[in-house]
Amino acid sequence: MDVETVDFTNLDALPFGVIVVDHAGVIIEYNAAEQRFARRTREATVGRNFFTQVAPCTSVRAFHGRFLSFVDGQHRLGERFWFRFPFPWGVALVMIQFARMPDMDRVAIVIEARGEE
Repeated sequence: MDVETVDFTNLDALPFGVIVVDHAGVIIEYNAAEQRFARRTREATVGRNFFTQVAPCTSVRAFHGRFLSFVDGQHRLGERFWFRFPFPWGVALVMIQFARMPDMDRVAIVIEARGEE
């Protein structure tokens, strides 16, 4: 997937997870695919910090460190990496990609599910 060509105007129509956060990591948008994948509702996530309140497993250098570098402009579009999300029902291996939103004060965390391990 090439996030540079994705139309983010209708997040719920996208077949992959999208979590839009501000530069501090507070969730602004949480699309329908991510609700299904993570088994969390918008109501339980929007307005909360992704790294500390929603997915504290991402508060590691391999994820949060990359996010901070991306926000600081140290990485261009296309920062992609594999990450294992430990859920109560099993570990999910996913491809993560960061994308700058048009207003530049927001980042889309794009999550492509690859399945449970």
